[in-house]
Amino acid sequence: SIPPEELFREALELADYFEGIVRETRNRAERDLLTGLRNRQGLARITPRLERRLVERRRNREAEAKSDFVAMIDIDFFKSVNDRFGHPNGDRVLREVGQTLAHTVRWRKDITARLGGEEFFAFLSASGREGALASAERIRQAVEKALIPLDDFPAIQVTVSVGLAELRALPPAAAGAKPRVEGALADAIERADRALYEAKHAGRNRVVVSQE
Repeated sequence: SIPPEELFREALELADYFEGIVRETRNRAERDLLTGLRNRQGLARITPRLERRLVERRRNREAEAKSDFVAMIDIDFFKSVNDRFGHPNGDRVLREVGQTLAHTVRWRKDITARLGGEEFFAFLSASGREGALASAERIRQAVEKALIPLDDFPAIQVTVSVGLAELRALPPAAAGAKPRVEGALADAIERADRALYEAKHAGRNRVVVSQE
């Protein structure tokens, strides 16, 4: 017969094995297969953690000058890339822009995601307005300078437009209540989206900070 301690060891190994499978399955579900960035589901899972940063910042007044910002990033004229060079090359452009975004932001501090189509997201942690603007400009310039190889066509360059908005608490639900943090990220994304629209309307390939 098998000794109890051997059975216990095998049970632990089996538990570790299945835990690894669950972790890998969740990671795949929360990652965009094309770019390797987080997808909407992955961003949704960490949203409460990002919004709790507002509570932490209220406790630490020194951090108030270094607020978090959200960047919405959209590839300019991406439809024409697909129409002219085909969808496989369009996917290549998306992949290259996603990699450029991931390599340009601060590792382990900022967060990136692809929200769908040619739309990307960046959470610029504790950057403050000037820092966020500088980070967004670095992203814009890095994409603009990148030479993207295509299949059966010469390499091309693309540009992005960027909208920025500060992550901030929402007004209290009632008089005397504390400001709300739940929903703050969605609110920042909406304001950044409107700033992105302004960037597109102003001629594209630029960064606009929300004034809302």
